[in-house]
Amino acid sequence: MLRLYAEKREDIYRPALDRAVRFVLDSQYPSGGWPQRFPLMEGFSKQGNPDYSGFFTFNDDVTAENIDFLIACYRQLDEPRLLEPIHRGMNLYIITRQTPPQAGWAMQYTLDLQPAGARTYEPTALATHLTARNIHQLLRFYSMTGDRKYLAAIPDAMDWLEAVRLPPDLAGARGTHPTFVEIGTNHPLYIHRSGSNVVNGRYYADYDPKNTVGHYSSF
Repeated sequence: MLRLYAEKREDIYRPALDRAVRFVLDSQYPSGGWPQRFPLMEGFSKQGNPDYSGFFTFNDDVTAENIDFLIACYRQLDEPRLLEPIHRGMNLYIITRQTPPQAGWAMQYTLDLQPAGARTYEPTALATHLTARNIHQLLRFYSMTGDRKYLAAIPDAMDWLEAVRLPPDLAGARGTHPTFVEIGTNHPLYIHRSGSNVVNGRYYADYDPKNTVGHYSSF
């Protein structure tokens, strides 16, 4: 809808576009992040884990895509009111990065900014691939704003990624880094499944890099 309106500037597209913008603004938390689902549903608990759909969510580019959408709307619609929620969203990347020596990010956070798990194959842990993506996001934010606060969080995050690099000869490893890293120990966590499929199986994390589940193991 934004692209159609930006191209044609016809009023017929504007009401639907305004509703979409309002939805993104309404779903943003005061701290700057967005839930995985909105309106909040509180119906996604499984196997004893709490509902995760209302957490601040970086996974699947939830936060990044909402920020990008608001930036595009700010540029195309000349809406100064969007700058404040954009900056709040950008700031979430700063306040959720963990402190050294584990200066990475989790895929989602509770509303009091604590790392959280989600689905049973996404444990409460720091995520190396997400940390790499967030570093790139901070570089983008700096290039757009010139504000060096976005650069300040990067060196420690890069040091952490280097610290958790897997040995090149590790049996069973499929890449350079474990996807998940245990909070407090820096031990790699690997995802396994008992049972034959997602319906009748059970997912669990341990320290064994062998016979792991796809891209949730290492990258």
